[in-house]
Parts: sequence; C-alpha cells; structure tokens
Amino acid sequence: MMDPSSKITPRWRRHRLIGTVAAFLLLAAPAPLARAAPQDPMPRTLPSLTNWNPGHGTYSYAPGARLVAHDAASRRVAATLADDLHAAGKGTVPVTGGPSRAGDIVVDVEPSRSGSLGAEGYELRAAQRLEITGAAEAGAFYGTRTLLQLLAQGDQVPAGRTVDVPRYKERGVGVCACYVHISTDWMENLVRDMAYHKLNQLLVELKVKSDRHPEANTWGYYTKSEIRRLVALGEKYHVTIVPEINSPGHMDPWIENRPDLQLTDSDGKPQPSRLDITAPAAFDYYKSLIDEYGEVFPAKWWHMGADEYMLGSDFAKYPQIDAYAKKKYGENATPQDAFIDFVNRVDEYAASKGKRLRIWNDGLTGANTVPVTAGTTIEHWLGVKVKPSELIAQGYPVMNAAYALYLVRGGFHTDTQKLYDEQWDPRSFEGEKLASRDGITGAKISLWPDNGRGETENEVAGAARLPLSHIAQATWGDPHPDATYAG
Repeated sequence: MMDPSSKITPRWRRHRLIGTVAAFLLLAAPAPLARAAPQDPMPRTLPSLTNWNPGHGTYSYAPGARLVAHDAASRRVAATLADDLHAAGKGTVPVTGGPSRAGDIVVDVEPSRSGSLGAEGYELRAAQRLEITGAAEAGAFYGTRTLLQLLAQGDQVPAGRTVDVPRYKERGVGVCACYVHISTDWMENLVRDMAYHKLNQLLVELKVKSDRHPEANTWGYYTKSEIRRLVALGEKYHVTIVPEINSPGHMDPWIENRPDLQLTDSDGKPQPSRLDITAPAAFDYYKSLIDEYGEVFPAKWWHMGADEYMLGSDFAKYPQIDAYAKKKYGENATPQDAFIDFVNRVDEYAASKGKRLRIWNDGLTGANTVPVTAGTTIEHWLGVKVKPSELIAQGYPVMNAAYALYLVRGGFHTDTQKLYDEQWDPRSFEGEKLASRDGITGAKISLWPDNGRGETENEVAGAARLPLSHIAQATWGDPHPDATYAG
C-alpha cells in the first residue's frame, strides 16, 4: 500500500474496508454528545438538533408509557421503536390507537407537513407527553432515533420543541465485502448503528451466490437468503442497501474462471481483473448479474463501480478498445469513449430495470468525447482533472466519498479530529472545496479491506465509531457545531 500521505492507495488493494461498525447495539449505550457546554439547554444528541425551543418542566418516561399511533405508517414506526426500547432495557411498551394521555409517546405521520419537514425531517415536542411528527414515515422514524438517544441518558427529557431537518439527502457508509468475508451479524449491527445516527444509505460491494453462473462462486459470497435478511433490516430501519458489482475493472472475483470474458492485451495475455468492454458476451454476462442481484436488492440504485479500469496499465496496450471506439463514434473518438460507452450501456440496462446508476469519479478524466448519460450520480473519491464543480455544472448529482474519509483495514484511517479542526464538510472534495451545497447529494465514509487480517471486526467497529459519528453530524446538520474538537 502507498503511504496515505503520498497520493492515493489503489482501490483494488485498499478495497473497501471490511470492518463492522458496531459489534454491539448502540441503543443500549449513552448517546454520543454533540454539544458539551453544560449551560447549553439544548438536549445532547448526535447529530445535534438543528434547533431547540425550551419549555417548562420535563417529559418523564415511566412504566405505563404507551406508544400511540393512528395509521399504518405511524404504527410501523411505533412498532420499531417498541422493539428498540425493549432492546435498550426500557421495558415492553404497547402500541395503541389512543387517545393519548400524560406519559405517552405519540408518533404521527402527517403528509400535509411536507412543506416544512420534507421527506426526512421531524418535529419533536416534549411536555407531559412526547410527540413525534413526520411528514413521511422516514421523518417520524428519525424522530424516534432522537428519542432513543435522549432516553439513553436518562428517563427525563427536558420540555421543549425542535423541528429537525437534514441538510443532505444522502448520508452514507460504503463497505467492501468483495475480497474478504464480513459476518452478516457485523453488517446488521452496522445498519442499526447507521439508523441510530440518522444515516440512510449503505453501499455494499459483495458477491451473492449465483445460480446462473456457478463457475463464479469462488472467493467469499453471501446466500440470497442472507442478503434478503439484510435488506429487510435496512427497510425496517430506513437504510437503503445499494449493491455494487465493480466493472469493467476489478472483475476478477467474477471472471477468473471465464477467460473468454477477460480483456486481452497486445501481447495476448488475458487480464482476469478486466472485463472486455468490446465483447457482446461480456456485456451480456454483466447484464445477467444485474438481473440476478435484482432478485434480492430492491433498491432503485445500481452501483457499477467503473473505477481504475486501467490501474497499472493504459489503453495503448489494448488496441481493440481504440478500434471499437472509432468504429462506433468516428475517427475522433478515444479509447476513453469505449469505456464511457460501456458505462452508458449499463445505465440504459439498469434504467430498464427501474434503477438509476452510480459510479466512482476517477474514470472521468476528460479524455472522452462521449458524455456520461445525464442523471448518473458520480461518487467523488479521487482528485482528477475533471473537478466536482465541473460535474455539477454539467448537471450530474455528485456525492462526496473523499479518500480523507476512508478506513482501510490494516492501513490508512481517517483522522476525525484533523477533519473537524479543518472544518471539513461535504463541500470539501479531494482537490476542491465548493462554495455551495448545490448539486451535492451528501457524503459517505468508506470501509475497505486492504489487509483482511490486519484488524478484527470488533477493532474495525471501534475505529469506525468516531468517523461514523462525524459523517452523521456533517451530513445532517451543522458540520462544526462546537468551536473545538474537544468541545
């Protein structure tokens, strides 16, 4: 691995850290403190509340408390909260249709509040009873995460009101379980931990055992039943599970036993990690993987990776790619156009399946004449010639997946204190800081497995605790709520 202070570690070696971000449920632990000043009347949560209007008195959680919910969406949120209260040692709380009384927790979904609360914001009022209102189910759910954090600090909640709305719509974590195997318990705990901190998107690069391509069932893989269980947990906790099969590079876990699909260089040597983007059979193969993943991943996103296709090489060693580009797009076409052509064909196929495409940014070097299809989300992790500001100006949604946020198992770890002191926020990309949030979908931390034996899952969970908290704060609210990191 390269020294993290010297440029970037190749993604195939730093491959997305595998750790587990929570070997235990944080629901049973005190909530992290985002605001430390003892005279501050704002309740302490992470992410910190957007605002707080204090009232008089307290809400007291005590035996006899009920969860009051009137419609199906509210009842689903209340039922999940009941499960989590029980898991946190807060007793068994019944869900009822009301009417409410003192000591109750009222969960409500009011679509008419969408103008002020959006899809994920909520209002929380604490007095003799505690009321949580969202315009959508997700918003009400996030209000219950705030309540769990407050109750983790004691059964008395100060009276008051907050209207708490996220700044960014994508608040995420990426995990590579592609070259190593991560336990399903670890990933399920990560989902719970993400939800506890109002993070809503989990990218997983992993292999699902294939019925259509048994020759690909090597390396580590997960059964379809394991993935369905993970996805169901994500749906319960409002964490979208986004699948990735990296292509056309990093395909060796899939095509090591398929030399007919491998790109061959000018010396006649097959490249097991590179899919031959000029071969119809190779594209058909990748489409079949999308189809099979569609059986277990209902998310409306498809991540195809598209990073580091020519890592350690260059297009000049593959003249067939240049020939393909010129035949399809004319004499002024470049080999890079053949690469973008593959990306766009995947986008077209994913769209036919009701999915929108996401890719990493490093393949967008500016050497292409063919543009990436409009609407493709670009996840920016590496500083290259084409800057985030240019991508946004061209109309592409851009997510900040900066390498500064990475945890590489057995290698580079993001420095949360350094980032906080530098006032990092989702506008801070590799190589550029933008003046506006416009066009930025959000940000994520990424967990990669350079050295699968370098750290245990529990060690990774511990190392990821502060980075996960930091990205939760920076994507939901004020990225720098206190003057110092110590605060």
